[in-house]
Amino acid sequence: SAPIFLFLFSIFFLKEKPIKKVFIGMFVALFGVLIIIFSPFFFGAFHPALGLLQGNIFFVLAMSGMVITPILTKKFIRQINIFTLTFIQFIFGAITFFPFMVYELHSWSFAELDGRGMTGIIFGVFLSSASAYFLFNWGIDKLQTQEVGLFYYIDPVAAFLVAIPLLHAPAPSEGSLHS
Repeated sequence: SAPIFLFLFSIFFLKEKPIKKVFIGMFVALFGVLIIIFSPFFFGAFHPALGLLQGNIFFVLAMSGMVITPILTKKFIRQINIFTLTFIQFIFGAITFFPFMVYELHSWSFAELDGRGMTGIIFGVFLSSASAYFLFNWGIDKLQTQEVGLFYYIDPVAAFLVAIPLLHAPAPSEGSLHS
């Protein structure tokens, strides 16, 4: 649902002109999202389906909140350097996570970290997070925001491909795809 909300928000808030091929893709995606949201009514008893429907609605609300980031980034990137914007995003993230860190430090300390833990933190901060946020901001600067939404469809495919080796999940066999 995130690409659909991003498409609509980019038109209403950023005054981007709708791109016809993106609109057609979003319409097809909207149909798929509606099938997923209302699937509890199709594949289960009515009473348990209400709880699933409620969860799906909350998930859609969360997705609508998630698309605010590219909208705000597009607005600010016109006024702020990409490096500065990425730094500001990191500071904001650090401030919001600080209370959780303080709570966590009651049960362990950084002194317990070995070389692998420090390597993981350094990798997570610099190679994973900083580069990802910078490239995300750079992409938003180069594309229309509604086109950025199309890349959200890569998330489930990437998660599936990463889950196979990391979680030792079995790859789907030919027979399982048709059942």
